[in-house]
Amino acid sequence: EAQLAHASRVNGMGEMASGIAHELAQPVTASLSQSQAALRALEMGKPELLQQALHANVRQARRAGDILGRIRSYISNAPSQPQLIDLGQLVTQALLLLQGPATQARVELVWQAPEKELNVWADPVALEQVLHNLVRNALDALAESAEKPLTTAQIELTLQRQEHQALISVQDNGPGISPAALEKIFDPFFTTKPGGMGLGLPLCATLMERMGGSLDYVTSAAGA
Repeated sequence: EAQLAHASRVNGMGEMASGIAHELAQPVTASLSQSQAALRALEMGKPELLQQALHANVRQARRAGDILGRIRSYISNAPSQPQLIDLGQLVTQALLLLQGPATQARVELVWQAPEKELNVWADPVALEQVLHNLVRNALDALAESAEKPLTTAQIELTLQRQEHQALISVQDNGPGISPAALEKIFDPFFTTKPGGMGLGLPLCATLMERMGGSLDYVTSAAGA
């Protein structure tokens, strides 16, 4: 199962490659622009503009570093141990690798981290893999329904406390799952995707159970 989880992450990296390049291009382009502005400010003898440009460069460099850090941890095969993590921060970091593919697919990712920290004991790498799989599934579902008139193709993530547990929801406004498929979506090797292996959701369910949680499908009026 550990080898399967690693193979799944590496396979997912291939799918994300173009999106990652697109995402990294933004801070790099912004850094170039700010560096040019800093040179002009230096030539003009305006230290306040130079300081603003340098601060902007620092922000963009940190953003690029965060993206690369997420990539390294995502494809790493090193064992990860449960630790106390802020779920809001973890979801925000996980979406760094998904914003590029979503932008290319013209899908809006709706997420607002809660103001208060929501800390739980969990395996951050495993939990990020679960989130990645669910959002990628939603992107695939929205791509299949692209010909249908949708006001805005979107995936909304929410986080809330329920007594002594935390609930993360991933909701899309795509075609949803048919009743026949719903009975089998957590069965190994069952898939509705051309070329799919049918191991994503079963693996995610196993990862969640190991952390003392669960992965459930909830019927909704639109989407999954």
